[in-house]
Amino acid sequence: MFLGVIKSDDNYFAEMMKEATGPLNFTTFLTFMGVKLQNTDSDDTLVSAFLTIDTEATGIISKPQ
Repeated sequence: MFLGVIKSDDNYFAEMMKEATGPLNFTTFLTFMGVKLQNTDSDDTLVSAFLTIDTEATGIISKPQ
């Protein structure tokens, strides 16, 4: 896994690059990721997910022993 990408075959990246409107530079990358991250989970959903594993309500997730 690298930068959150689990599927790392050449076809996967080739399909991603087809979505780019031009050369891939930092600005294009940020725009691309912004579009990809739209409509992700709401803050309430993320907090709820965190609270399911924060069993002691400390705001800290302990590493399992």
